[in-house]
Amino acid sequence: MPATATDYSISRVRLGSRLPEVGVVLVTLIAGLIAALAPWWVAVGLILGSAVLALTVRDPLFGLLLTLALATQAIPGALIPNIPLGGAQILPCEIALLMTLLSCFLNGVSGRRPFIDVHRDFVMTALLSYVALFVSIVVGKFYLGQNDFAFPVLRNFLPLAILPLLPSILSTRQRIVLVENVFIAFGILIALFIAIQAFTSISLLTGRLEDLGLNQTTGITRTVLWGPELLIILSLFLIGRHGLRYCLSHLWPIPAFVALLLGLMGTYTRSFWVATAVAAILLAVFAHGIKGSLRLATAVVPIVLLLGTMVFAMNPRIGEAAYERAFGITQEIKSGESFGWRGKENSLALESIVKHPWLGIGFNGAYKPAISIHGHFEGEEIYIHNAYLYFQLKMGLLGSAVLTVFLTLYLRLSWSALAIADRHDRTSALSYVVLGLVVMMIGYSGQTISRFVTLLIVCLMFTLMKFYAQRH
Repeated sequence: MPATATDYSISRVRLGSRLPEVGVVLVTLIAGLIAALAPWWVAVGLILGSAVLALTVRDPLFGLLLTLALATQAIPGALIPNIPLGGAQILPCEIALLMTLLSCFLNGVSGRRPFIDVHRDFVMTALLSYVALFVSIVVGKFYLGQNDFAFPVLRNFLPLAILPLLPSILSTRQRIVLVENVFIAFGILIALFIAIQAFTSISLLTGRLEDLGLNQTTGITRTVLWGPELLIILSLFLIGRHGLRYCLSHLWPIPAFVALLLGLMGTYTRSFWVATAVAAILLAVFAHGIKGSLRLATAVVPIVLLLGTMVFAMNPRIGEAAYERAFGITQEIKSGESFGWRGKENSLALESIVKHPWLGIGFNGAYKPAISIHGHFEGEEIYIHNAYLYFQLKMGLLGSAVLTVFLTLYLRLSWSALAIADRHDRTSALSYVVLGLVVMMIGYSGQTISRFVTLLIVCLMFTLMKFYAQRH
């Protein structure tokens, strides 16, 4: 019996549904051939890479969680080498994200899953941001003569590429719960790694590890990661959303709180401390009212005091340093140290913005001298701590447009979260609303918003807020 058009159509569908597996087999065969002619460490890397690719193609959620683990250093950065490519260093988290994007494409082509769950706000946020970045880089290269800064900027904004795809990856309640449990687990791991670095000389994380005194030796190690600390703060919110009764009736929340607070202390970053306290108070009031907040404080305050006592008993100098860091703000304001430098930065940035309001000074544009006494880091002349002035300073009106788009999306999702009827889902969504406040408050004192890990967390934050609001 001759084959019909329907038979051919069915064959094409079957072939398309197997396309991801066929692609993985081909990649594995190619990797095996290369490995046979390469050193052993290349062979091991290719085999492991093929296995990771196979799992990612089977389910993009695996690639997404692997990207999160690598970007936040839940898998310690000191244990994961960067990959040289064309004179540049490619980060493993970037490769994992690209594999996740490839997985979404292959699953979409094969018909296994929708290629994209179109959410207009997500698509427009990503599209407008990349258009603004591209135009600003072109302006920097051909108008301002800056030829060496495009790639580092674009790679930081790579997580925006997956923002439109996230609703299709995180489409069920089970996946949302899994991601939130991963947030908590990763937050605790990161906190423990920071605590180890604070109390010992063992370095597990890549980032800025410095003596707390900067210009004079104190013997206290400060860990600055520029974003992974957000998962520590989010973990505190996600655990605390259940309320005091849950925390006291289960065994794990109390030691988890202690570990998270210990890691947060080890950052010695006051903006994190203040932002966490403000956001936690707001979340408690939103979720449990004034009375519920006071009841929650009866558990949180003793934990903080107990933690301080434990730290002082283990190492009095660390306890004293945390106390001096927290309550030495007035002295720093008088001496013109950190706060004075930031004030000078803002003043000089505003002068440059007035002179270059339309196109900005470019991503590699210098707007100040090295105003700190000794110069803390390379490229200080182009760096600005204030993230909001960063966009306007570097990109002009285009930068303001990017910031406006993000804030508009955040406000719309936050308003939807406040309107959720179910109390538990509303509290869960509000955890991400207050995390947004943390990002914005930290972004004023440290230019972290435009970093890969922060944007990845923000994209996930938007998606989970949308999921909870959409369910109601």
